[in-house]
Amino acid sequence: MALVVDPQQSAQRQWALDFLRADRPVALPTETVYGLAGRVFSDLALSRIFALKARPHFDPLIAHVSGIEMARPLCTALDGIEEALMRAFWPGPLTILCQKSARVSELCTAGSPLVALRAPAHEVFASIIAELGEPLAAPSANRFQGISPTAYRHVLQELGPHGLDAVVDGGDCRLGIESTVVRVSGNSLQVLRPGALPLESLRDFAATRGLALEHVSSVLDERSMQHAPGQLAKHYSPTKPVRYVDREWTSRAWSEMTSQDLCLFVDEGDLRTARECGLSSTQPHVVLGANSTEAASVLFRTLRAFDADARYATLFAFAPSNEGLGLAIADRLRRAAGS
Repeated sequence: MALVVDPQQSAQRQWALDFLRADRPVALPTETVYGLAGRVFSDLALSRIFALKARPHFDPLIAHVSGIEMARPLCTALDGIEEALMRAFWPGPLTILCQKSARVSELCTAGSPLVALRAPAHEVFASIIAELGEPLAAPSANRFQGISPTAYRHVLQELGPHGLDAVVDGGDCRLGIESTVVRVSGNSLQVLRPGALPLESLRDFAATRGLALEHVSSVLDERSMQHAPGQLAKHYSPTKPVRYVDREWTSRAWSEMTSQDLCLFVDEGDLRTARECGLSSTQPHVVLGANSTEAASVLFRTLRAFDADARYATLFAFAPSNEGLGLAIADRLRRAAGS
């Protein structure tokens, strides 16, 4: 049984540090989702992360750092835009792809010449990095392609039966959806994975520097070189089927539903739109929040609740607008559906 560590108790906190120093991965809270952390410079720790998650080695990991100075040795060099991104958005939910240095194992980058770097804002994760004095790789603390965990109990459900040593209880994750992943390419700032940093923030950053902002939507398989996590067609998935309802075929979707199907909407506006398109007022449904930020914070928790609810067979997820975190939510729902 995995230990549940109270980070406010110094003796328990030391257990987590001792596990990490012994190359035994520990689940840690971030502001986005819980991560399964291990030392970046230890191939043994990285191998154990892949094994615990049943994660294939073609899927790269994100290296978490305390800030720019810890990031520098992981890169051959930081260009001006990459460093400006770090100064503008770190600590926070932005992952930046940079040219990796020889210090970074190809196990961490899945053979890619790019390393994914992030400085987490959660005080527990940040303080653990500071006490260790070195970066930590940390993909989400769930089994491969499963629903990302936003509470320590989710981690216990996912990884406890598979040999996890410890999870640090940092409460529920505030943002509830993974980081945004970007890459600087020529005169463009490319978004490889939309996430908890809204595109509006990046658009403002790009505009002040004369950069084009591109959303590069990737659906890759194991034969493709993956520079960033979260690029597979199927990901973040419940065990029960999910259907992504694009606004162009809503009427057909509603006609195929039964009382054993649950509809998911980001906000009340999306629910009203669906009803205008023919959704029955008696159809079981859930509305995630008043806006996309609230919706993102409970998205994965809601997917878990659906998966555990015997009343429902299929989740019909209605496409949100692209405003705020809508694009990131749509990305997760499409991949949950494998579409």
